[in-house]
Amino acid sequence: MNFNFVMKLYFSDFYLKMIDRDKTRQRLRNIDKIKQLQAVCDKHIQALPHDSIEMLKLRYISELTQKEIATQYHIDVRTVRNRTSPVIKALKAELYDVLGDEFSC
Repeated sequence: MNFNFVMKLYFSDFYLKMIDRDKTRQRLRNIDKIKQLQAVCDKHIQALPHDSIEMLKLRYISELTQKEIATQYHIDVRTVRNRTSPVIKALKAELYDVLGDEFSC
């Protein structure tokens, strides 16, 4: 499972559909893992200012580059990087702790 997929999963609420699907198939192990991913993302992302959350959504849902996000917000690319990179780095580290070898950046 890679980082981009986890971010899309989190921001699109697709994890809820995955939980429902897994409940019908009795895959409780997957449900626990999805809930762990959600908790990790909540912990880091919900603490961010609204603009930073929106920048992450643009990056991982709309698949915009940092330069495109900067243009949209009329700010420097370094500002986008400074607002998003620390949380991305922390998320990657903690997601690796949860997923182990299943996780790739």
